Amino acid sequence: MPQEPANKANNSAPNTDIYGRAVKSGAWVLALRMLSGALVFAKFVVLARLLGPVYIGLLAVAMLVLATLNTFTQIGFDAALIQRKDDIRSYLNTAWTLGIIRAALLVTILYLLAPYAANFFGEPQTVGIIRVIAFTFLLDALNNIGVTYFRKELEFNKEFLFRISGVVIDAVVAICVAIIYPNAWALVAGKLAGSSVKLAASYLMHPYRPALEMNWQKARELWSFGKHIMGSSILRFFILQGDSFVLAKILGAGALGLYRYAYRTSNMTATEISDMIAKVAFAAYSKLQENQQKLKAGYLKTVQVVSLAVFPIAGGLIVLAPEFTKIVFGNDWLPMVPAMRILCLLGPLKCFQRAPAFRAVGRPDIILKLSCIRFVVLALTIYPLTKKLGMTGTSLSALAASLSSQPFAFYCLQKFIGARFKDVALLLSFPVAATLIMMLSVFAAKSAIVNIGPVSLLLLVCLGAALYIILILSARLFYKEYDAVALARDILKGLK
Repeated sequence: MPQEPANKANNSAPNTDIYGRAVKSGAWVLALRMLSGALVFAKFVVLARLLGPVYIGLLAVAMLVLATLNTFTQIGFDAALIQRKDDIRSYLNTAWTLGIIRAALLVTILYLLAPYAANFFGEPQTVGIIRVIAFTFLLDALNNIGVTYFRKELEFNKEFLFRISGVVIDAVVAICVAIIYPNAWALVAGKLAGSSVKLAASYLMHPYRPALEMNWQKARELWSFGKHIMGSSILRFFILQGDSFVLAKILGAGALGLYRYAYRTSNMTATEISDMIAKVAFAAYSKLQENQQKLKAGYLKTVQVVSLAVFPIAGGLIVLAPEFTKIVFGNDWLPMVPAMRILCLLGPLKCFQRAPAFRAVGRPDIILKLSCIRFVVLALTIYPLTKKLGMTGTSLSALAASLSSQPFAFYCLQKFIGARFKDVALLLSFPVAATLIMMLSVFAAKSAIVNIGPVSLLLLVCLGAALYIILILSARLFYKEYDAVALARDILKGLK
């Protein structure tokens, strides 16, 4: 059989109709992510200066407790509804009812558990915060489940309006309250307000009206898929939150506040872009699940798009981390710089975007197995490294856990989707090379500047961006199949 070009994704759209809908959906999700990301980042910056690491850490402790219970009771019905090829209307009421029951139990458990959780972390101020913010579970569960159709049918223009309503109100309320009352309760107020507005928006935007109903046969069908999501979610929690858990226990809320900001800042762009692509890709891949060739082409195109954006941002932040932190967040946040630089390396690993493809072909168990590998490595390294190196050690443990699952992940990618490691590696080689050259150039320019202020920082960012774009556009001179201009043309064609 003849070998396909590594950049096959550039030259053939996976399916004209689905590709066009996926691109249009991606544009809306990109708009949502950019706007919500800008709002969240603005909130980060304002609250970082108004509240400081300790108050931020108190909310982080409370959210860590909530995330623990949320993860261990996650039933994965949303993903199961999107993955199903048949009409899902007969499943909606059952899924909605079980979600409300689950949320009510979580609120009750968290109210009783709050004092013990606060005592475990040595942060008594979090008792009230945990009890109040737990009601966001109930507000979210009461959302109109009809909005699931937005993602299932790739109607991400509606998803955009639905999601952004809560984000905007959360940011505005949190900042306004923090100006008047600069403490952790400003963050709580923002989250409650955001969830309330999103609840109202869900019923305004979709005509479906859920009702309390229980069909155990439908529940079992959804659970047959959702149980794998639950299993992988539990392990994913330990992987993504286990570092915060250990750090908070060993070093306290202040260190957790620093670490969470380091993690969010270093991975914000990568997370926003990868999550954006994952939402669209899962729905699109699910419609292509029976055609491996088209699924592979779509997957490779996805990898190329994500890598082009994520690699340069991660590389630029590594070089400019101290200056960026001091100018944007203030001197109090400088201790997080070493951890931030290490965590920046997690961003490029999110470019692989394998989870949506594995779920689409009905193999969420692979994601569970990959999570098991990462969990074992994290469990073995997190405590000794954190104890010895503090936040830096925590970051190294998180990075080691992410790297450990890559060999098995690529094996499964080739077996079930047909995408080989060398196909992906070739696509990534160009943004990697361009990013490294850009980093060296920005570092050299930075070294020539005595005092870096906001203007010089912006100029350095512009220098790096311009150089990276020139290098990427020049890639076709070395490998004709890697054509960023053709890729952009394909995306614009899909938008039409």
